[in-house]
Amino acid sequence: MVKIPLNKFNYLLHPCLTVLITCKNKETNKTNIITVAWITPVSLNPPILVLSIKPTRFSYKIIKEAREFVVNIPSYNLMKQALFCGSVSGEKVDKFKEAGLRIEKSEKVETPRIKECIAYIECKIREVIKAGDHDLFLADVLLAEAQEKYLTNEGLYNLKVFRPLLHVGKDYFVTVSTVGKET
Repeated sequence: MVKIPLNKFNYLLHPCLTVLITCKNKETNKTNIITVAWITPVSLNPPILVLSIKPTRFSYKIIKEAREFVVNIPSYNLMKQALFCGSVSGEKVDKFKEAGLRIEKSEKVETPRIKECIAYIECKIREVIKAGDHDLFLADVLLAEAQEKYLTNEGLYNLKVFRPLLHVGKDYFVTVSTVGKET
């Protein structure tokens, strides 16, 4: 066994699905994208998820003040865009424009979605919880939808069609190559 430095324990929980979080400053109408791998459902009834963001990130303040965001689920072919959106601050850069991503109107929130993504979860913030060097955004899920061709009849991702973008750590990403089911 190898001891892992405690500030790197999270890599033992990876790979994680990588998502692109969109947010919109209600005063300036400026939109931004932040790449996140620290997101998880915490309740099905009512539907709630938690998103972890460092307070020093540009999107943090926008999300906290707007009290809403959209989880955009990209496929592996958007890896370069996801890496860009996670590496550059949106304070001076229009990430939609620079990453070549298109804005799409959301249904339940003012924050737009990313047209190139295959699924969306529109959220309103319920509570913000301090958690060390990150804060947790506990959010109510208002809408969840996906392109039908990427889903099985059971409502799971069809991994023969959808190649999820999975974050390994640092600037490394992978996707799935096979699908198996225990019998």
